Amino acid sequence: MKTTSRAGKGMAKMDRAVAGIMENNVLSWAAKSVAIVCAVALALIFFPAHAFAAEAPVLVAIPDITIQKNSAALVKFINLRQYASDAANSPDTLAYEIAGQSNPELIDCFLQDTYFISCKAPAKDGTGANEITVRAMNSFGLGDADTFSFNVRDSTTAAGQQPSTSFSLDMGTLALEAGQTTGVMVTVRNNTDAETCYTIAAVFGGEERRQFYAQPSQKSFCLDAGEETSVWVTITALRNALAGTHIIGFSLGSTDFSETKTLLVRVVNTSEQVAIERAGSYYICNEPFLQKLRLRVTNNTGSRKEITLSTQHELFLPRFEFPRISVNAGSLEEADMELHVNETTATGDYKVQVRANYDNTFVQREVAFRLVECAKNYFDLSVSPERRAIMRGESRNFTIRLVSLSDTDQIVELGADGNVSVQLERASVLLPANGSREVVMRASTATEQGFGLHDVKVYAWNQHEEEQETVKVEVGGEHSVALSVKANDLEVRQGSASSRQVFEVTVENKGAFTEDVRLAVDRPILGMNVEVSDPSIRLTKGEGRKVHVFVVPGPEAEKGKYSTTLRATYGGKEARLGLRFRVLEATERPGFGSLEMTSYPTELELVAGKEKLVQFVVTNPNTSAAENVKLRMTGLGDDVSFLPQGVGNIGAGKSATVTAKVFAQPDAVTATYFTKLEATADGRTVSKDITIKVRANNRAGAEKAETGVNGKGIDGASDGGMGKDGTAGLVALGSSGTLFLAGAAIIILLAAIILVVTLLDSGKSNQGGTAD
Repeated sequence: MKTTSRAGKGMAKMDRAVAGIMENNVLSWAAKSVAIVCAVALALIFFPAHAFAAEAPVLVAIPDITIQKNSAALVKFINLRQYASDAANSPDTLAYEIAGQSNPELIDCFLQDTYFISCKAPAKDGTGANEITVRAMNSFGLGDADTFSFNVRDSTTAAGQQPSTSFSLDMGTLALEAGQTTGVMVTVRNNTDAETCYTIAAVFGGEERRQFYAQPSQKSFCLDAGEETSVWVTITALRNALAGTHIIGFSLGSTDFSETKTLLVRVVNTSEQVAIERAGSYYICNEPFLQKLRLRVTNNTGSRKEITLSTQHELFLPRFEFPRISVNAGSLEEADMELHVNETTATGDYKVQVRANYDNTFVQREVAFRLVECAKNYFDLSVSPERRAIMRGESRNFTIRLVSLSDTDQIVELGADGNVSVQLERASVLLPANGSREVVMRASTATEQGFGLHDVKVYAWNQHEEEQETVKVEVGGEHSVALSVKANDLEVRQGSASSRQVFEVTVENKGAFTEDVRLAVDRPILGMNVEVSDPSIRLTKGEGRKVHVFVVPGPEAEKGKYSTTLRATYGGKEARLGLRFRVLEATERPGFGSLEMTSYPTELELVAGKEKLVQFVVTNPNTSAAENVKLRMTGLGDDVSFLPQGVGNIGAGKSATVTAKVFAQPDAVTATYFTKLEATADGRTVSKDITIKVRANNRAGAEKAETGVNGKGIDGASDGGMGKDGTAGLVALGSSGTLFLAGAAIIILLAAIILVVTLLDSGKSNQGGTAD
């Protein structure tokens, strides 16, 4: 027994020792875990938040700008996205600002449309420089800045003397389409007393180098003292040129002179600018001395433009007698370009460059024509009538007449175009010697054709000459008035005027003009008095108005069905509406169709488990009582109920106000019901449409769960919260990153404490088990 007791005690000691070792190991491991977790948490707290952010953007190489004093304002002439880059973001997503200007009194610049720089016109006669600092920032609050100089220069030196070299461009802004080529004239004058040699070159930025090509006609030249010359620089916008404003520099250098001029090149779409095209004949006679080529100038911009036209050609010396025209937005004007020709000018095809200058912008177009001999007239062209009115969606004919003035047969080609659809009976005519031919031209208008006058131009040509005539198509505005009645087939009772009934008629002007509409009932009815509330009304285009037709049966009115016609006369046209009613005997009670529901809600909103009290007003306009009137609502389903069903009697000419209860069941789901409220009596029914919207009673909680506290939601990193995938919203942390990391560290510390407590409890539990 003693031996057994000692062995048991030895085993117990051994168990307690092992348990102690295990407990110490557990506690040691727990302590190490807490230390590791705390170290991680502290590292998160004190680790710089910006270590998780993206790199700062880069803004660099914005070019210096030089303009002459008293220049016009510059609009969107620098696109900051072209000079910015960011490792994690597109330049489009960066925020830009003008951080400072050294001399805004000289020329004040500002940010326009988020990432463009525009500048007001410089101060009158002012010169100098304005250093402009621009900053770009990303969503992390990191940014970069760049400074460029805006120089306003005078053409003379401060001492009033001319500079050694005068250097100028013939324009400051140029508009080009992608793939289009034009030219800029560079003028250089040597103001020194000795010969000077110059070099000229085009200077591009990074973006412009890939989108434009420029080639001077002379890359180097020399000028004698006081000599001046002009160098033509051809500029091509490549087909991949991006729409927007770009800067191209032109540098001129000599042994003691160096200067760069900048040209703002705006790449535009055809629909955004001024278009120039030939409006007259393609053929020009080589008869002396002045011949005119008619041009059409179309303003496709959104505002009225003052346009100056110019042109040059060494052979024809073209000019515009009236070079300045004013064109409204979306309109066109025609202008004659005069050409100097004579009998010695060679016949053939030619092209002339024409420029349109507006708002400091130049648009250049090429106009082609053929110079032909026109000494003899071979045929005459006429079109009749000169003007024809055609309604929308209709067609009318014109007659084209060709008269031969030649002793030989000839073939004449025909063509026509205009803003309306035209179709020729034939496109080629054999015109006999000294004879004539007629061809039918059919002009058609679309159903949505614009009102007013439209030009149709008819062309006739052959190898000898070309002629053109213009006729007018007048698309007349339609006069259209429509009549409609809210409820027809009324019932009235023989007797006094108090039993009158009313037709509610809508008169709507569906035409293109303001109409004076006269309303009248077409014929009298024996024993009946039918009158219109408004014998005359005026309706503007698209306007509608309600009028009333009163039907008052006299004592001698016979029982039976009647009809009458309401006539609306306007603009030489007439609209009609048939009205029907039935006269009852004095002792016969009118049908329930005359009962009115004068007040009722058109839409109700309910929350499941809630009720709403709603008032309805039912009016009996008749001379006899309406008995046993009942209300009911159909189309509700099982989730919504309507009470009460009974109204009772409504006296003649009286109204009853009924308070009803509409109730949604507690378990009703969110739904919309399109119901009808019906009033019934004596088997007749009157109904009104009512929309009932039911919202489930758990929707508010669901919305809160969906959007999170204060509507921030669980998606947002705007509060430093967690993203949809459970990861921290570091991308949108910005300056709130430190707070978020602190919160994350606190969560980790709490998790560590819970882990330690769990392990300690586990250790105690194991120790207790050993003791037992």
